[in-house]
Amino acid sequence: MPVPKDKEKQYRETLEQTRERINSIEMEMAEELEKTKKRLQELLEEKKAMRKIYDGIALLLGVENEFEKQETEEGAEQSLGIELNESVKSES
Repeated sequence: MPVPKDKEKQYRETLEQTRERINSIEMEMAEELEKTKKRLQELLEEKKAMRKIYDGIALLLGVENEFEKQETEEGAEQSLGIELNESVKSES
């Protein structure tokens, strides 16, 4: 369908504006993803440190370590989750 001459300039301007906004959104998404990855890494390191303390004290007191059992049960689920996430990334 041909565009009327009087509307072509308006459509081209709108096209350019939306292209710029899409690029801006993509950049913002990448920045937010990096922030999230960094925060998750910080939390993971903190969790590891807390687990070392917990594991040591549980061993010292001779009590059952509830996190070891939980990790064993979740281990298979997490590995499946990682595989799923990697396959989703490769599809993008």
